[in-house]
Amino acid sequence: MAMLKIKKKISPELCIALAFFLLLGLLIVYSFLFSPFGINEISSAGKLAAPSLTHPFGTDHLARDLLTRVGQGAFRSLVLALAIVSIGALGGLLLGAFAGYFGAVTDWLLSRLIDTLLAFPGILMALLVMTVFGRGTLPLTISLGIAFIPSFARIVRSSFQSYRGRNFIKRLEIMDTPVWRIIFLHITPLLKDQYLDAYVIGLANAILAEAGMSFLGFGVQAPKPSLGSILSDAQSYVFRVPRYAVIPGLLLVLMVFSIHMVRRNLEKGGSRS
Repeated sequence: MAMLKIKKKISPELCIALAFFLLLGLLIVYSFLFSPFGINEISSAGKLAAPSLTHPFGTDHLARDLLTRVGQGAFRSLVLALAIVSIGALGGLLLGAFAGYFGAVTDWLLSRLIDTLLAFPGILMALLVMTVFGRGTLPLTISLGIAFIPSFARIVRSSFQSYRGRNFIKRLEIMDTPVWRIIFLHITPLLKDQYLDAYVIGLANAILAEAGMSFLGFGVQAPKPSLGSILSDAQSYVFRVPRYAVIPGLLLVLMVFSIHMVRRNLEKGGSRS
């Protein structure tokens, strides 16, 4: 019997992205489980101390270990970004599915709602929500999550419109299949490839949005760190101690860059199949 050898090609950019996420995971695990310093513990090394064996990234302006704060800040930024884009993906799925499947008046009303959300800048919406409910991670997550809904809703709506008239959907309707089964069990799984692509793009955008809001002081509140809030603290020391801003800023850029490299490989994999 002949042996069949299956060769799977992994692109170099995917290897780079996976290697970065592995290093990021190790940094996060170290900052939570193995770091000898707490995120708010004052070090005897002093303020803005240079990198050393004790403090590989040095200390910040309050003599706190920068490696610990950057690791936990990166984790917090990722978790918030995942929550934000998940809210947008779920809300977009519901709005887009009902608009695309039912059409007529339902489509018109929901499309106007989607257009209204699209016309409203996400950052401004987040600021308005936090003006009413206060600053913090929960108002930030909800408000930015709502801002992400329209982009997902438009993808789902157009896809549902194209599937609505297919013969297999008509057969299901003739068989009196419940609408919720048609929408969520028969049509929605067909959108997995393009929805996954949109989710990955949204994740990268959510990381940047959360970092921007935390940088402005509307996101993660002290003493908890996020990459945006660390950058905000570092802005007064950019010229005196560049590494203070470069380390979290570079980590933020690499996170977004690696996510986009993973997305490109998802697209290539989908095109080959």
